[in-house]
Amino acid sequence: MDDQRRLVVTGQAVSSPTMLFYFRFGWSLIHMFRSELWKDLVEAGSGGPTMAYGRGGGGRNNKGSNLLELVYLDPVSPYSLDPESNPKQEEKMLDEVILLDAYFSMFGMRVRIALAEKGVEYEYREQNLLNKGQYLLDMNPIHKKIPVLIHNGKPICESLIIVEYIDEVWKNNPLLPSDPYQRAQARFWADFIDKKVNDAGKRIWYLKGEQQQAAKEEFIDALQLLETELGDKPYFGGDKFGFVDLALIPFYCWFHAYETFGNFSTEEHCPKLIEWAERCEKIESVSKSLACPIKVYEFVLILKKKYGVK
Repeated sequence: MDDQRRLVVTGQAVSSPTMLFYFRFGWSLIHMFRSELWKDLVEAGSGGPTMAYGRGGGGRNNKGSNLLELVYLDPVSPYSLDPESNPKQEEKMLDEVILLDAYFSMFGMRVRIALAEKGVEYEYREQNLLNKGQYLLDMNPIHKKIPVLIHNGKPICESLIIVEYIDEVWKNNPLLPSDPYQRAQARFWADFIDKKVNDAGKRIWYLKGEQQQAAKEEFIDALQLLETELGDKPYFGGDKFGFVDLALIPFYCWFHAYETFGNFSTEEHCPKLIEWAERCEKIESVSKSLACPIKVYEFVLILKKKYGVK
């Protein structure tokens, strides 16, 4: 066996230079066992170092004092934990991320933006919302809705919960504020968007007459409150795109459909909010995640036909 793959500890009497070698080796061995190296080697290879007793000073078959050998059976050098030099270690460190989503879903867009902001690679699986597949039903048996993020086989549901999960797992480029009060405020406004903007927007294209008019007024009122909260800041959290921006911006590509079916102009009532939306669109993670407004409008036409809305 190559000397680089065998570590030998012996109690045999040796010369001073050899003793110096063993002293240095022993110190390295102690460091190894005090670190995470032993655990990593066991998990990354064929069980890590194999301990074997033998006789003699140079090998298991030579006669002499008892000998403890640590023989590494993994063909990859055990001295490096660099993933690039150890394919098995690299495989262990990789995350499997799957997103069950639909192109037109503003909730799915939130998750896509969050993953893009974090630089997370993932497998995208488009779902047919008019004919839901068994895998989606298995991954989200309670609500049976998208999006669903599947991280190493474990499903996480509901868009804002998924975004917070992403923010906690991948620490770079945080989306939520670090201050507890500001974080609570961000969650409040994201919840407001789901309860007010989403609900009123749906009723605009789904209803007619006085009910539609009431939905339009609620929609505009909600956006005006959000515009007031935005104030003169570039983004809701300040100078940086964050959690509330991410929660609201996917609705922007639905504005065309809302305005067409409701016969109104969002910009007329909320000009600063439109400026904010155009600013967000210049961010790569946003621009590549939002759906085309024309395609959203065409999709809503399909929904209206499905639900018998004229």
